[in-house]
Amino acid sequence: MRIGKLIKIAIAVFVTAIAFILITGSPFRFYRGDSPKQLEAKMNAALPIGSSIPQVLAFLDANHIDHAPYVPAKHAIGAIKRNVCWALLTECSIEIQLLFDGENRLQRTSVHEGFTGL
Repeated sequence: MRIGKLIKIAIAVFVTAIAFILITGSPFRFYRGDSPKQLEAKMNAALPIGSSIPQVLAFLDANHIDHAPYVPAKHAIGAIKRNVCWALLTECSIEIQLLFDGENRLQRTSVHEGFTGL
């Protein structure tokens, strides 16, 4: 009887852990290349404030980063580097926003992790 109760508790803990991972993403990540912080540092070195749109697009293309075209109304380019790490039951990506001023010069970048649960 005790073994049956222990098995039920173990199953409940396992189901709870899987649900937690599905909701919040895996706490364990193994990057296949650059982490978000490493990519952000690389971007900051290659694309200083004031960089032009063609410079930004060339960097994204050279680093195999998928991106949308420049959106003049928002002065922005959205980009994503997909499947950059292995995490339990989730796919990791690096999401990037590049914001420009009225003269189409880079003003700000935003780099962060993104997750898609299975």
